[in-house]
Amino acid sequence: MSVGPGLAALLLMLAAAVAAADVADRKARMDAVQDLQYDLQDGLDAKDAGKAGKAAAELDRLLRLEDASWRKAGFEDVAAQAVGAASAGGRWEAAAGAYGELQATCRSCHDLHPEKRPPPAT
Repeated sequence: MSVGPGLAALLLMLAAAVAAADVADRKARMDAVQDLQYDLQDGLDAKDAGKAGKAAAELDRLLRLEDASWRKAGFEDVAAQAVGAASAGGRWEAAAGAYGELQATCRSCHDLHPEKRPPPAT
């Protein structure tokens, strides 16, 4: 089956639009992750289990959406879960340590040159 030039151009435009939407969605999720990290840090600093737990749970949910990319890069991250569990139990030193691990996981990709970052999930 052959595809005419008009249909091929339309398919390419559709693919580009879908890819652009995926990139925009991922950027929005990662922006939300950054905001949640600030909320989590505030909750930990205040030793507020409710605030820290809520931020950690939402972080965990959003980060799971990124898991496919992370697995390609060799990461399996559960630090957001660990922060939530530790803060819920009032174990603030453990929560702070898990938060440090979460930040290190983020930096391991974000500090790389763009060409060395894992490909986005498809």
